Amino acid sequence: MPIPMFRLVPLALLAAFPAAAQTEDFCGLPPENWPATVTPLVAGSWQSEALSGLAVVEGEALAMPERVRGLASFRADAGRLFLTPPDTPAEFELRPAEGEDWDLAMPGEASLPAAEVFADPAYGLGLPCPLADLPRYRTEGRLEDAEGGVEFSLFLVVADPGTIYGVTTADLSAPDGTAGVARVVSRFLR
Repeated sequence: MPIPMFRLVPLALLAAFPAAAQTEDFCGLPPENWPATVTPLVAGSWQSEALSGLAVVEGEALAMPERVRGLASFRADAGRLFLTPPDTPAEFELRPAEGEDWDLAMPGEASLPAAEVFADPAYGLGLPCPLADLPRYRTEGRLEDAEGGVEFSLFLVVADPGTIYGVTTADLSAPDGTAGVARVVSRFLR
């Protein structure tokens, strides 16, 4: 049984992160200040939008649907930040992620540094300053249902007070043994 494309939609929606109040500037904010400054500002419901995505299933490359939208919920608790993705009851803790050396390559691809993805004009992300100067978060997890499983890593960047970008990389599996990988670039807006 092939992995249905609709199973990839939660990935697209996972890879987006909420924006904060329009008056804050996050460029150069030290990592030790992220929990107190950024975390409470992102709590609440947010609209996500998948900008682009690619899945490779059984050796076949499949473009992900663009402009997939959904609502996600972020919850702040004692300086910690939690995400409940669209269309799932699961909650994942987002951890501050220092450094920018994330490799966003799918298995079989050459290394794909996060700094290249977030700076690539093809994605239209438009960071206001270098990736290393912005608050960054990440989480890992697994979503599973009768259609199969998605084991993912989610990388988030607070680009400016109105825009947060994310990249999800994932391993996909179906009950019949069909497997694949995916990468989705998204954004969240409040």
